[in-house]
Amino acid sequence: MSEARVGAIVIAVVILLSVVGYELKQIANMAGYYEVTARVAKADGLAKDTEVRFTGVKVGSVTLLDLDPKTYQAIVHLNILDDVKIPIDSAFNIVTPLIGTTYACIAPGNAQTMLPRGGMLVKGVSSGDVMNMVGKALDNDSSQQSC
Repeated sequence: MSEARVGAIVIAVVILLSVVGYELKQIANMAGYYEVTARVAKADGLAKDTEVRFTGVKVGSVTLLDLDPKTYQAIVHLNILDDVKIPIDSAFNIVTPLIGTTYACIAPGNAQTMLPRGGMLVKGVSSGDVMNMVGKALDNDSSQQSC
């Protein structure tokens, strides 16, 4: 065999092993997580790997953003740690702080039923909900969790 042919084979093997290694890393990173989705009117500031917080604690990341062609809503795919259970009536919101980076926020609901794997968060936090949360925080009422 010529040196050029041996060199080409070595390069091909290195490329193949790199691709396989990358794919295995991606699979390993997803172990221990489950996916849920959320629908929002605007996904401004979100991108792949954006942090997802549940009552202020990082519990996952954004994995994909899609557009629903019928409703024109953004569909946000989230990977959530397996041991984090989300009440089915929880609210999803995008938080853009004055200082810092944008993150996805899940405010827990009060339902006893938990969101299943592949489930969808459909309740968003409206400005009225935010004002309600601010009012409750000022009243020192801790029954309503927020991001």
